[in-house]
Amino acid sequence: MEVPVHPRGREWADQLRDLARQLDTGRVYDRDLDAVVEALRVVNDAVARRERHRRR
Repeated sequence: MEVPVHPRGREWADQLRDLARQLDTGRVYDRDLDAVVEALRVVNDAVARRERHRRR
């Protein structure tokens, strides 16, 4: 049984760059774009909250 491995720390940056490359090269279906956009909004909001907290 394979155990899924999730990115940690800086590995997330590599994953996000890979997603950008896949989007640029058309490897993500149009039908999946709405879900990707929503997930990116959630991530962006979380990063913004973390940045605000870090600046205190």
